[in-house]
This record gives sequence, C-alpha cells and structure tokens, in this order.
Amino acid sequence: MIASARGQNFVLDGPPGTGKSQTIANMIAHNLALGRRVLFVAEKKAALDVVHRRLTDRGLAPFCLELHSAKATKSAVLKQLGTAWDTRDELAAAVWEMRADQAKSLRDRLNETVALLHREEECGYTIHQAIGRVVRDGKAYTPRFGFPLATQHSRADIDSMRDVARRLGIAYQSVSDLPVELDDVTYADWTNGWQEQIVASARALPAFLDDFEEAVAGLAKATQLPTDGDSRKDGKRLTVLTNACLAAHGYDLRFAFAPDMVEKVDAARKGIDLVEAYLAEEQALSASYAPEIARRLDLAGLREAWTEAGTRFWFLSALAKRKVARSLAQAGGVAGKVDPESDLPRLTTMHDLLERIEALAGQASSIPGWRGLATKGRMSNPRPSGANSFDMLLPPRQTGQRI
Repeated sequence: MIASARGQNFVLDGPPGTGKSQTIANMIAHNLALGRRVLFVAEKKAALDVVHRRLTDRGLAPFCLELHSAKATKSAVLKQLGTAWDTRDELAAAVWEMRADQAKSLRDRLNETVALLHREEECGYTIHQAIGRVVRDGKAYTPRFGFPLATQHSRADIDSMRDVARRLGIAYQSVSDLPVELDDVTYADWTNGWQEQIVASARALPAFLDDFEEAVAGLAKATQLPTDGDSRKDGKRLTVLTNACLAAHGYDLRFAFAPDMVEKVDAARKGIDLVEAYLAEEQALSASYAPEIARRLDLAGLREAWTEAGTRFWFLSALAKRKVARSLAQAGGVAGKVDPESDLPRLTTMHDLLERIEALAGQASSIPGWRGLATKGRMSNPRPSGANSFDMLLPPRQTGQRI
C-alpha cells in the first residue's frame, strides 16, 4: 500500500485466500484519500466484483465508476459521475476533519499496542518475544511458575533463574540413571555431617544385612514355610505373617479351624449389625423399658388399640389413647409416662431384630464373646492393634488356654 502511494511499480503475488483482494481494495482507498484516480482492470469480472463489494462495504461505492459491463451506457456513466459529485459536495471539510481525527486516533491506539508489544522490559525481553518463546517452547510438561501481577524481574533475576535451571539440568543428568533402590533417599541438602552419617551407615549395613538374613532363615525354619531364596522377598512375606500372629495374640481362635468357619464369622458379623440396630432403637424409646420387653408385649393388640383410638371423637380418643399408654407402661415395667405413637413402631422393629438375632445364634454362638444382645458389652472395648472389625467379638485369652 505504501509502495503504491509512492508511485512504485511492483507485483502482488500470493495463493488464493491470502488477502490479495483486500490488499488491492486498501490500496485503492488509500490512493483515493490522496486525491488520485485509480484504474482497476482484471481479466475476470468476479475479481472486479470482489474488490467493488469491499469498497462498497466501506462507503466508497459513490466514487467507483463501472466501465466493464453492458450496463455502462452513456447515461449510466453520467449518472455515476453525478452521484460522485453530489457525494463530494455533501461531505464538508469539517466532516472530513472529524473522520480523519477518528482514523488518526484509531491508528495511534494501534501504534501504542504495537509499541507496547515491542517495548523491552527490565528483564531484557519484549512481550512479543516472550509470547513467541512460550509458543515455540511451551509443552504440556513445561513447569509453570506463578508470580504476583506486579512482579518485575530484572536482568539479574533472569540470569539467576537461568543459572538455577542450568544447575538443575546438571543435577538431573547426574541422578537420572541411578538405580531405583536409591529412590528412598530424599534428603535435599548436602553437608559434610550428612555425608559422614551416610558413610558410617553404609559401613554398618553389611552387619545388619547378615543379621537380617539370619533372622529370616530362623523365622522360615520356625514356620516351616517354603521360601524363594530371596531374603528380601522372603523377609517381607514372613514379616506380614509375624505381624498377623502378634495381632492374634490374646485371642481364642480355635473356631477359625472349623469347617464352617466362614459361615460362622459371617453370621457373627451380621449379628453385630443387628445388635447395634437394636440398641439404637432401644435408646430412642421415650422411656426405659424392661430388658428385651419387645419379646413379651402384645404389640399387635397394642397397635390395633392405638389405631382404633385415633378414629374416635377427640374426647373419647384422648381417653382411649391414655388407656393404651397405661397398658404399655405397665406391661413394659415403666414407672412414668410413655409415648405409644413413637414407641410402638420402634418396639415392633426391635421385635423383628430379636427374631433375626436368634436366627443367627445357632452359627454365631460358637464364636468367642457372642452372647446375643449381651454382646453389646464388648462393643465399646478398644480394638487391638492390627485387628479388624470382627476382632471386637474376641475376648482376651485366659491363662492356660491354647490357640
């Protein structure tokens, strides 16, 4: 565009879709602004139409004189000339100055953006260079650092960061091929004292390894378990076994060798859940009933009487409900008042839970510590180290008992 304004000759070349038509339209508009006349000739009418449409979109249609079509008659040409003349008269000098100022303001803002992109910062980079570096070198694994928005890095800061990155690269190359066995060494700061400790530990390590292998061999002999000859793997497996034996110490585990042990343990675990559900319902009752009162109450009759009382006239209903409450309190061994509306559903649930607990008693009774509802006394005992949820049922081994 600048070359055309200077009257220079040049060839504008490029593949389709690279903006040649827009560039030509820009050159025509620029030369029109300089007061020149421009003749645009093309081999194909489509090329003329594209450039004319772009000039029309920018309000320059009145200044375009079409001479390429069959419509370009003498009268049509004179009409286009008249339109251009009238449009020129309508645009006063003040309008031209206003639009020129607007164009200058827009150009200045764009130039400010360009200047900002290419202004060298304290760190020695321009924003344009920084963006280019990120686009070129940024990868998914590239570390990302976060700094406060007002942070300004100097050249010295950048040089220091480069030096740290260089030393990190050297350090990584030094340790990248180390064996995986050294992954547990996580100490980050090297000191003479730390090096001396490492050397002393390394010197003492062979003796410890000999003791370890001897202990593994002794444990394997005591357990009479097959080994692979790899003391590290054998030691790990035997350690798991030893910890399991220590965790089982103090418990009578003879039931574990029963043919139906799995079924018994499963029954006991289900029983624990049922006992806990029963105790929760019992705690939610409105009064302290006699132990296992749900076994002895005529719950069906009480529920029927309570439902019937609710269908009567309000005065008679209140009397009937008080009667049901008295009957429930007397049968349940309660000295005070009870709330049949909330207690009857809970007592019914407790009755069902009792039947389910009794159904499990046949299998769970052989598990040490199982006493039906009385098992609740062992629920609050602290769980021994390494024990699972079922171990709460196992009492400490008495003197003279054998496992």
